[in-house]
Amino acid sequence: MGKGFFLAMMFLAAAFFLFVKPEGAFSEDSPLTQGISDYRAENYEEALSSFQKARKEDPQSSVAAYYLGITYKQLQNYKEATFHLIDAIKLRPGVKDGFLDLAETYYQLGLNEESLKQLILAEGQEVKPASTAFLKGLVLMKLERNQEAVDHIHG
Repeated sequence: MGKGFFLAMMFLAAAFFLFVKPEGAFSEDSPLTQGISDYRAENYEEALSSFQKARKEDPQSSVAAYYLGITYKQLQNYKEATFHLIDAIKLRPGVKDGFLDLAETYYQLGLNEESLKQLILAEGQEVKPASTAFLKGLVLMKLERNQEAVDHIHG
């Protein structure tokens, strides 16, 4: 088992990864991949259809749950977004950005206490600190905790 054997094994491993098309959630023609492409192109209705299919195919995918949630959020269907964003956080591996998106969704629904809880979790996960801080200030103002909001901004 010399140097030649080692090189041959390395070549075979490289060939495997280069020529075997991965099947599953992230293959080129998967609903998730298509949905992400549509979402980035701001084709939210098309993305919605793809993400619904992706969730149906893999209900345990936190990524599919997250993208379906943020798509519903873009379409201002906040109640439906909430369901999927909760899944995006709870399924493993969880999607960290889901905390902030869920907080924004709760804020839009007027559920400010729930929003604040998610913002505290987002802070702990260091999710988009500037966006998290900004939304937390707005939520604190809505809760009429104005001094706390001011302290938060200057803290």
